[in-house]
Amino acid sequence: MKKHIFLSITFIFILCMLIPSASALDDPGTAAKSAYVVEKSSGQVLYAKDEDAQVYPASTTKIMTTLLVLEAADRGDLSLYGTITASNTFDADLAEDGSTSNIQPGEVMTVEELLDCVLIASANEACNILAEAVSGSTDAFVALMNERAAALGCTGTHFANAHGLPDADHYTTAHDMYLMVSEALTHSLFKEITATVTKTLPMTNMSEIRKLETTNSLINPESDNYYEKTTGGKTGYTKEAGQCLVSTARDGDLEIICVIMGVNIRGENEATVFAEIPEENHLTATKDLCEWVFANYSYQDVLSTSERVATAPVLYGDGTDSVGLVPEGSVSMLLPNDYSADDIVRSVTLSSDEGETAPITAGQVMGEMTLAYGDRTYGPVKLVAASAVELSRSAYMLSHVKATLSQPIVIVAILVFVLLFVLYFVYAFRMRAKRRKNRRNRSRRS
Repeated sequence: MKKHIFLSITFIFILCMLIPSASALDDPGTAAKSAYVVEKSSGQVLYAKDEDAQVYPASTTKIMTTLLVLEAADRGDLSLYGTITASNTFDADLAEDGSTSNIQPGEVMTVEELLDCVLIASANEACNILAEAVSGSTDAFVALMNERAAALGCTGTHFANAHGLPDADHYTTAHDMYLMVSEALTHSLFKEITATVTKTLPMTNMSEIRKLETTNSLINPESDNYYEKTTGGKTGYTKEAGQCLVSTARDGDLEIICVIMGVNIRGENEATVFAEIPEENHLTATKDLCEWVFANYSYQDVLSTSERVATAPVLYGDGTDSVGLVPEGSVSMLLPNDYSADDIVRSVTLSSDEGETAPITAGQVMGEMTLAYGDRTYGPVKLVAASAVELSRSAYMLSHVKATLSQPIVIVAILVFVLLFVLYFVYAFRMRAKRRKNRRNRSRRS
Protein backbone atom coordinates (compact mmCIF):
# COMPACT_ATOMS: atom_id res chain seq x y z
CA MET A 1 0.00 0.00 0.00
CA LYS A 2 2.80 2.40 0.95
CA LYS A 3 4.55 1.58 -2.31
CA HIS A 4 1.47 2.55 -4.32
CA ILE A 5 1.13 5.82 -2.40
CA PHE A 6 4.80 6.62 -3.04
CA LEU A 7 4.45 5.87 -6.74
CA SER A 8 1.32 8.04 -6.96
CA ILE A 9 3.02 10.99 -5.29
CA THR A 10 6.03 10.59 -7.56
CA PHE A 11 3.80 10.50 -10.65
CA ILE A 12 1.94 13.63 -9.58
CA PHE A 13 5.24 15.44 -8.93
CA ILE A 14 6.60 14.52 -12.35
CA LEU A 15 3.32 15.54 -13.98
CA CYS A 16 3.48 18.94 -12.28
CA MET A 17 7.02 19.40 -13.53
CA LEU A 18 5.87 18.72 -17.08
CA ILE A 19 2.97 21.18 -17.00
CA PRO A 20 4.03 24.47 -18.69
CA SER A 21 4.60 27.42 -16.39
CA ALA A 22 1.61 29.71 -16.02
CA SER A 23 3.84 32.76 -16.32
CA ALA A 24 2.97 34.82 -19.39
CA LEU A 25 6.61 35.86 -19.71
CA ASP A 26 8.27 32.55 -20.39
CA ASP A 27 11.01 32.94 -23.00
CA PRO A 28 9.24 32.60 -26.36
CA GLY A 29 12.40 31.39 -28.09
CA THR A 30 13.48 32.48 -31.54
CA ALA A 31 15.49 31.07 -34.42
CA ALA A 32 17.44 34.31 -34.66
CA LYS A 33 21.05 34.44 -33.57
CA SER A 34 20.25 37.69 -31.80
CA ALA A 35 17.09 39.67 -31.21
CA TYR A 36 15.98 42.86 -29.50
CA VAL A 37 12.40 44.07 -28.99
CA VAL A 38 11.79 47.51 -27.51
CA GLU A 39 8.74 49.68 -26.85
CA LYS A 40 9.17 52.59 -29.24
CA SER A 41 8.22 55.64 -27.17
CA SER A 42 9.83 54.74 -23.84
CA GLY A 43 12.74 52.54 -24.91
CA GLN A 44 11.58 49.79 -22.53
CA VAL A 45 13.21 46.49 -23.46
CA LEU A 46 10.62 43.73 -23.79
CA TYR A 47 12.77 40.91 -25.13
CA ALA A 48 16.47 40.41 -25.70
CA LYS A 49 18.62 37.55 -26.91
CA ASP A 50 22.38 37.99 -27.35
CA GLU A 51 21.70 41.60 -28.28
CA ASP A 52 25.39 42.54 -27.94
CA ALA A 53 26.70 39.67 -30.07
CA GLN A 54 28.43 40.89 -33.23
CA VAL A 55 26.60 39.83 -36.39
CA TYR A 56 26.66 40.66 -40.08
CA PRO A 57 23.89 43.16 -40.83
CA ALA A 58 23.46 42.53 -44.57
CA SER A 59 21.04 45.07 -46.08
CA THR A 60 19.84 46.38 -42.74
CA THR A 61 23.03 48.43 -43.19
CA LYS A 62 20.92 50.60 -45.47
CA ILE A 63 19.15 52.02 -42.40
CA MET A 64 22.34 53.88 -41.45
CA THR A 65 22.94 54.88 -45.06
CA THR A 66 19.45 56.36 -45.27
CA LEU A 67 19.83 58.12 -41.92
CA LEU A 68 22.97 59.94 -43.11
CA VAL A 69 21.30 61.01 -46.35
CA LEU A 70 18.28 62.37 -44.48
CA GLU A 71 20.52 64.21 -42.03
CA ALA A 72 22.47 65.71 -44.93
CA ALA A 73 19.15 66.91 -46.35
CA ASP A 74 18.25 68.41 -42.97
CA ARG A 75 21.54 70.32 -42.96
CA GLY A 76 20.84 71.60 -46.44
CA ASP A 77 23.82 69.77 -47.97
CA LEU A 78 21.50 68.26 -50.55
CA SER A 79 17.81 68.42 -51.47
CA LEU A 80 15.48 65.44 -51.45
CA TYR A 81 14.08 66.72 -54.72
CA GLY A 82 17.44 67.60 -56.20
CA THR A 83 18.93 65.33 -58.84
CA ILE A 84 22.06 63.20 -58.76
CA THR A 85 23.90 61.84 -61.77
CA ALA A 86 25.25 58.34 -61.18
CA SER A 87 29.03 58.24 -61.53
CA ASN A 88 31.07 55.71 -63.46
CA THR A 89 32.58 54.36 -60.23
CA PHE A 90 29.54 53.64 -58.09
CA ASP A 91 29.60 49.88 -58.81
CA ALA A 92 33.22 49.26 -57.86
CA ASP A 93 32.45 47.09 -54.82
CA LEU A 94 29.13 45.57 -55.91
CA ALA A 95 28.42 41.89 -56.47
CA GLU A 96 26.81 40.76 -59.69
CA ASP A 97 24.10 38.84 -57.86
CA GLY A 98 23.33 41.60 -55.36
CA SER A 99 19.97 43.34 -55.12
CA THR A 100 19.66 46.19 -57.60
CA SER A 101 17.35 48.65 -59.35
CA ASN A 102 19.53 48.53 -62.49
CA ILE A 103 20.64 52.14 -62.27
CA GLN A 104 23.19 52.98 -64.96
CA PRO A 105 26.24 55.28 -64.95
CA GLY A 106 25.13 58.69 -66.14
CA GLU A 107 21.50 58.14 -65.10
CA VAL A 108 19.84 61.07 -63.38
CA MET A 109 17.48 60.52 -60.44
CA THR A 110 16.31 62.54 -57.45
CA VAL A 111 17.58 61.86 -53.94
CA GLU A 112 14.12 60.70 -52.85
CA GLU A 113 13.85 58.31 -55.80
CA LEU A 114 17.22 56.83 -54.89
CA LEU A 115 16.06 56.41 -51.29
CA ASP A 116 13.00 54.56 -52.62
CA CYS A 117 15.36 52.20 -54.43
CA VAL A 118 17.43 51.76 -51.24
CA LEU A 119 14.61 51.03 -48.80
CA ILE A 120 11.95 49.40 -50.98
CA ALA A 121 13.98 47.39 -53.51
CA SER A 122 17.16 47.25 -51.36
CA ALA A 123 19.24 48.45 -54.31
CA ASN A 124 22.95 48.31 -53.52
CA GLU A 125 24.04 50.68 -56.27
CA ALA A 126 21.65 53.37 -55.04
CA CYS A 127 23.50 53.33 -51.70
CA ASN A 128 26.84 54.06 -53.37
CA ILE A 129 25.37 56.81 -55.54
CA LEU A 130 23.94 58.51 -52.47
CA ALA A 131 27.16 57.97 -50.52
CA GLU A 132 29.17 59.77 -53.19
CA ALA A 133 26.64 62.61 -53.24
CA VAL A 134 26.84 63.11 -49.45
CA SER A 135 30.57 62.67 -48.85
CA GLY A 136 32.28 62.81 -52.23
CA SER A 137 33.34 59.15 -52.09
CA THR A 138 32.12 55.90 -50.62
CA ASP A 139 35.20 55.67 -48.40
CA ALA A 140 34.48 59.07 -46.87
CA PHE A 141 30.84 58.10 -46.43
CA VAL A 142 31.77 54.86 -44.66
CA ALA A 143 33.93 56.86 -42.27
CA LEU A 144 30.90 59.07 -41.62
CA MET A 145 28.80 55.96 -40.96
CA ASN A 146 31.22 54.79 -38.28
CA GLU A 147 31.45 58.25 -36.75
CA ARG A 148 27.65 58.54 -36.58
CA ALA A 149 27.29 55.05 -35.14
CA ALA A 150 29.69 55.94 -32.32
CA ALA A 151 27.75 59.16 -31.66
CA LEU A 152 24.54 57.14 -31.32
CA GLY A 153 26.15 54.97 -28.66
CA CYS A 154 26.87 51.93 -30.81
CA THR A 155 29.73 49.98 -29.25
CA GLY A 156 29.73 46.79 -31.33
CA THR A 157 29.43 48.21 -34.84
CA HIS A 158 31.87 48.80 -37.67
CA PHE A 159 30.91 49.50 -41.26
CA ALA A 160 33.01 48.75 -44.34
CA ASN A 161 30.49 49.73 -47.02
CA ALA A 162 27.19 51.54 -47.49
CA HIS A 163 25.06 48.61 -48.68
CA GLY A 164 25.79 45.59 -46.48
CA LEU A 165 27.45 43.11 -48.83
CA PRO A 166 29.71 40.67 -46.95
CA ASP A 167 32.93 41.98 -45.45
CA ALA A 168 34.80 40.63 -42.44
CA ASP A 169 35.15 44.18 -41.12
CA HIS A 170 31.44 44.96 -41.50
CA TYR A 171 29.39 44.03 -38.45
CA THR A 172 26.93 45.29 -35.85
CA THR A 173 24.73 44.07 -32.99
CA ALA A 174 20.99 43.84 -32.50
CA HIS A 175 21.21 46.51 -29.80
CA ASP A 176 23.21 48.87 -32.01
CA MET A 177 20.81 48.33 -34.89
CA TYR A 178 17.99 49.35 -32.56
CA LEU A 179 19.82 52.61 -31.81
CA MET A 180 20.21 53.30 -35.52
CA VAL A 181 16.64 52.59 -36.51
CA SER A 182 15.30 54.56 -33.54
CA GLU A 183 17.11 57.62 -34.86
CA ALA A 184 16.01 56.95 -38.43
CA LEU A 185 12.39 56.73 -37.29
CA THR A 186 12.55 60.37 -36.20
CA HIS A 187 12.42 61.17 -39.92
CA SER A 188 8.94 60.96 -41.43
CA LEU A 189 10.28 60.05 -44.88
CA PHE A 190 12.03 56.99 -43.48
CA LYS A 191 8.80 55.80 -41.88
CA GLU A 192 6.88 56.50 -45.08
CA ILE A 193 9.25 54.64 -47.41
CA THR A 194 9.72 51.61 -45.12
CA ALA A 195 5.92 51.24 -44.99
CA THR A 196 5.58 51.35 -48.79
CA VAL A 197 4.61 48.10 -50.51
CA THR A 198 4.98 49.16 -54.13
CA LYS A 199 5.99 52.35 -55.88
CA THR A 200 6.37 53.40 -59.49
CA LEU A 201 9.24 55.76 -60.27
CA PRO A 202 9.09 58.02 -63.32
CA MET A 203 11.21 57.40 -66.38
CA THR A 204 14.71 58.85 -66.42
CA ASN A 205 17.18 59.84 -69.10
CA MET A 206 18.25 56.18 -69.28
CA SER A 207 15.29 54.13 -68.09
CA GLU A 208 11.59 53.60 -68.51
CA ILE A 209 9.41 53.73 -65.42
CA ARG A 210 10.57 51.54 -62.55
CA LYS A 211 8.18 49.48 -60.48
CA LEU A 212 9.57 48.85 -57.02
CA GLU A 213 8.21 46.18 -54.67
CA THR A 214 9.13 45.84 -51.03
CA THR A 215 11.40 43.04 -49.88
CA ASN A 216 9.44 42.98 -46.59
CA SER A 217 6.39 40.84 -47.33
CA LEU A 218 5.04 41.34 -43.79
CA ILE A 219 3.60 44.67 -44.97
CA ASN A 220 2.25 43.29 -48.25
CA PRO A 221 -1.48 42.40 -47.98
CA GLU A 222 -1.15 40.16 -51.03
CA SER A 223 1.59 38.05 -49.46
CA ASP A 224 1.04 34.83 -47.51
CA ASN A 225 3.40 36.32 -44.93
CA TYR A 226 1.32 39.47 -44.43
CA TYR A 227 1.14 40.60 -40.82
CA GLU A 228 -1.37 43.39 -40.40
CA LYS A 229 0.29 44.82 -37.27
CA THR A 230 3.55 45.56 -39.07
CA THR A 231 4.01 49.25 -39.80
CA GLY A 232 7.34 49.14 -41.64
CA GLY A 233 10.76 47.60 -41.79
CA LYS A 234 13.96 46.80 -43.65
CA THR A 235 15.09 43.32 -44.55
CA GLY A 236 18.56 41.96 -45.10
CA TYR A 237 20.05 38.70 -46.33
CA THR A 238 23.38 37.25 -47.25
CA LYS A 239 24.62 33.73 -46.74
CA GLU A 240 26.98 34.95 -44.05
CA ALA A 241 24.48 37.19 -42.28
CA GLY A 242 21.48 34.94 -42.61
CA GLN A 243 18.04 36.50 -42.72
CA CYS A 244 17.63 39.81 -40.90
CA LEU A 245 14.67 42.12 -40.38
CA VAL A 246 14.43 45.41 -38.50
CA SER A 247 10.77 46.36 -38.24
CA THR A 248 8.09 48.25 -36.38
CA ALA A 249 4.67 46.97 -35.36
CA ARG A 250 1.67 48.40 -33.56
CA ASP A 251 -1.25 46.92 -31.65
CA GLY A 252 -3.55 49.56 -30.19
CA ASP A 253 -1.45 52.07 -28.26
CA LEU A 254 1.56 49.75 -28.05
CA GLU A 255 4.20 50.26 -30.76
CA ILE A 256 7.41 48.25 -30.80
CA ILE A 257 10.70 48.02 -32.66
CA CYS A 258 11.74 44.46 -33.39
CA VAL A 259 15.29 43.59 -34.47
CA ILE A 260 15.89 40.06 -35.77
CA MET A 261 19.42 39.15 -36.86
CA GLY A 262 20.91 35.94 -38.19
CA VAL A 263 18.11 33.48 -38.94
CA ASN A 264 19.26 30.44 -40.96
CA ILE A 265 22.88 31.46 -41.38
CA ARG A 266 24.55 29.15 -43.88
CA GLY A 267 28.12 28.02 -44.33
CA GLU A 268 30.03 27.56 -47.54
CA ASN A 269 28.43 24.15 -48.11
CA GLU A 270 24.96 25.75 -47.72
CA ALA A 271 24.27 23.74 -44.57
CA THR A 272 22.44 25.65 -41.85
CA VAL A 273 24.96 26.89 -39.28
CA PHE A 274 22.55 28.53 -36.87
CA ALA A 275 18.85 27.81 -36.66
CA GLU A 276 17.20 26.71 -33.45
CA ILE A 277 13.90 26.32 -35.29
CA PRO A 278 14.89 25.41 -38.87
CA GLU A 279 11.45 26.01 -40.39
CA GLU A 280 11.43 29.62 -39.19
CA ASN A 281 12.64 32.57 -41.21
CA HIS A 282 13.09 36.23 -40.41
CA LEU A 283 9.42 36.91 -41.21
CA THR A 284 7.91 34.28 -38.94
CA ALA A 285 10.51 34.99 -36.24
CA THR A 286 9.50 38.65 -36.29
CA LYS A 287 5.79 37.89 -36.27
CA ASP A 288 6.14 35.38 -33.43
CA LEU A 289 8.08 37.79 -31.22
CA CYS A 290 5.67 40.65 -31.94
CA GLU A 291 2.68 38.48 -31.12
CA TRP A 292 4.34 37.33 -27.92
CA VAL A 293 4.83 40.95 -26.86
CA PHE A 294 1.29 42.02 -27.78
CA ALA A 295 -0.18 39.01 -25.96
CA ASN A 296 1.80 39.57 -22.78
CA TYR A 297 2.27 43.31 -22.39
CA SER A 298 -0.14 46.23 -22.21
CA TYR A 299 -0.46 49.65 -20.66
CA GLN A 300 -1.93 49.36 -17.17
CA ASP A 301 -3.45 52.17 -15.10
CA VAL A 302 -1.40 52.15 -11.90
CA LEU A 303 -2.21 55.57 -10.45
CA SER A 304 -5.35 57.72 -10.60
CA THR A 305 -5.92 61.35 -9.67
CA SER A 306 -8.49 60.32 -7.08
CA GLU A 307 -6.13 58.07 -5.11
CA ARG A 308 -4.73 59.54 -1.92
CA VAL A 309 -1.19 58.26 -1.87
CA ALA A 310 0.35 60.27 1.00
CA THR A 311 -0.25 62.82 3.74
CA ALA A 312 1.74 66.02 4.18
CA PRO A 313 2.04 68.00 7.43
CA VAL A 314 0.54 71.50 7.47
CA LEU A 315 1.62 74.31 9.80
CA TYR A 316 -1.02 76.59 11.36
CA GLY A 317 -3.92 74.82 9.64
CA ASP A 318 -7.41 75.75 10.74
CA GLY A 319 -8.70 72.58 12.39
CA THR A 320 -6.09 70.23 10.89
CA ASP A 321 -2.36 69.66 10.87
CA SER A 322 -2.16 67.66 7.61
CA VAL A 323 -3.57 67.35 4.09
CA GLY A 324 -3.98 64.36 1.77
CA LEU A 325 -1.95 64.23 -1.44
CA VAL A 326 -3.09 62.90 -4.82
CA PRO A 327 -1.23 62.55 -8.14
CA GLU A 328 -1.41 65.60 -10.41
CA GLY A 329 -2.21 63.25 -13.30
CA SER A 330 -3.08 59.61 -13.83
CA VAL A 331 -0.25 57.21 -14.67
CA SER A 332 -0.15 54.22 -17.00
CA MET A 333 2.83 51.89 -17.24
CA LEU A 334 3.71 49.25 -19.79
CA LEU A 335 3.60 46.06 -17.74
CA PRO A 336 3.19 42.33 -18.12
CA ASN A 337 -0.49 41.44 -18.13
CA ASP A 338 0.00 39.19 -15.10
CA TYR A 339 1.77 41.79 -13.00
CA SER A 340 0.85 42.22 -9.33
CA ALA A 341 0.18 45.67 -7.89
CA ASP A 342 2.33 44.62 -4.93
CA ASP A 343 5.33 44.45 -7.28
CA ILE A 344 5.17 48.19 -7.94
CA VAL A 345 7.29 50.07 -5.43
CA ARG A 346 6.12 53.60 -4.63
CA SER A 347 8.52 56.20 -3.24
CA VAL A 348 7.21 59.56 -1.97
CA THR A 349 9.31 62.67 -1.40
CA LEU A 350 7.64 65.66 0.28
CA SER A 351 8.55 69.23 -0.61
CA SER A 352 9.02 69.92 3.10
CA ASP A 353 9.45 67.34 5.85
CA GLU A 354 8.53 69.95 8.48
CA GLY A 355 5.37 70.91 6.67
CA GLU A 356 4.01 73.64 4.43
CA THR A 357 2.53 76.77 5.98
CA ALA A 358 -1.20 77.32 5.60
CA PRO A 359 -3.09 78.49 3.68
CA ILE A 360 -2.86 75.52 1.30
CA THR A 361 -4.79 75.62 -1.97
CA ALA A 362 -6.29 72.53 -3.57
CA GLY A 363 -3.92 71.38 -6.32
CA GLN A 364 -0.84 72.95 -4.72
CA VAL A 365 2.29 70.86 -5.43
CA MET A 366 3.58 69.42 -2.16
CA GLY A 367 5.77 66.52 -3.24
CA GLU A 368 6.47 63.89 -5.85
CA MET A 369 6.35 60.15 -6.30
CA THR A 370 8.32 57.61 -8.32
CA LEU A 371 7.04 54.17 -9.30
CA ALA A 372 9.37 51.25 -9.83
CA TYR A 373 8.69 47.86 -11.36
CA GLY A 374 11.70 45.59 -11.48
CA ASP A 375 14.61 47.65 -12.79
CA ARG A 376 12.37 50.21 -14.50
CA THR A 377 11.41 53.51 -12.85
CA TYR A 378 8.57 55.83 -13.86
CA GLY A 379 8.33 59.41 -12.70
CA PRO A 380 8.65 61.58 -10.84
CA VAL A 381 4.91 62.32 -10.63
CA LYS A 382 3.89 65.55 -8.91
CA LEU A 383 1.74 65.16 -5.79
CA VAL A 384 -0.76 67.90 -5.04
CA ALA A 385 -3.04 68.81 -2.15
CA ALA A 386 -6.40 67.06 -2.43
CA SER A 387 -8.17 69.90 -0.59
CA ALA A 388 -7.64 73.42 0.67
CA VAL A 389 -6.52 74.18 4.23
CA GLU A 390 -7.27 77.62 5.69
CA LEU A 391 -4.90 79.50 7.97
CA SER A 392 -5.64 79.61 11.72
CA ARG A 393 -4.71 83.21 12.53
CA SER A 394 -4.65 82.63 16.31
CA ALA A 395 -2.33 79.64 15.94
CA TYR A 396 -0.19 81.60 13.48
CA MET A 397 0.11 84.63 15.81
CA LEU A 398 0.75 82.49 18.89
CA SER A 399 3.47 80.61 17.06
CA HIS A 400 5.14 83.84 15.98
CA VAL A 401 4.95 85.23 19.49
CA LYS A 402 6.60 82.08 20.83
CA ALA A 403 9.18 82.23 18.09
CA THR A 404 9.91 85.88 18.85
CA LEU A 405 10.22 85.31 22.57
CA SER A 406 12.57 82.40 22.03
CA GLN A 407 15.13 84.51 20.17
CA PRO A 408 18.35 85.12 22.19
CA ILE A 409 18.36 88.86 21.62
CA VAL A 410 14.78 89.11 22.86
CA ILE A 411 15.60 87.01 25.91
CA VAL A 412 18.58 89.28 26.69
CA ALA A 413 16.42 92.38 26.22
CA ILE A 414 13.80 91.01 28.63
CA LEU A 415 16.45 90.17 31.23
CA VAL A 416 17.93 93.65 30.91
CA PHE A 417 14.48 95.16 31.22
CA VAL A 418 13.75 93.07 34.35
CA LEU A 419 17.12 94.01 35.83
CA LEU A 420 16.55 97.70 35.17
CA PHE A 421 13.08 97.41 36.63
CA VAL A 422 14.46 95.80 39.80
CA LEU A 423 17.18 98.44 40.08
CA TYR A 424 14.64 101.16 39.56
CA PHE A 425 12.38 99.60 42.21
CA VAL A 426 15.27 99.41 44.69
CA TYR A 427 16.29 102.98 43.90
CA ALA A 428 12.70 104.27 44.29
CA PHE A 429 12.29 102.38 47.55
CA ARG A 430 15.49 103.84 48.97
CA MET A 431 14.58 107.36 47.83
CA ARG A 432 11.17 107.08 49.46
CA ALA A 433 12.75 105.86 52.68
CA LYS A 434 15.20 108.75 52.62
CA ARG A 435 12.41 111.32 52.13
CA ARG A 436 10.48 109.85 55.05
CA LYS A 437 13.55 110.08 57.22
CA ASN A 438 14.10 113.73 56.26
CA ARG A 439 10.50 114.59 57.10
CA ARG A 440 10.83 112.99 60.53
CA ASN A 441 14.02 114.94 61.21
CA ARG A 442 12.39 118.23 60.26
CA SER A 443 9.45 117.49 62.50
CA ARG A 444 11.69 116.92 65.50
CA ARG A 445 13.55 120.21 65.00
CA SER A 446 10.42 122.19 64.75
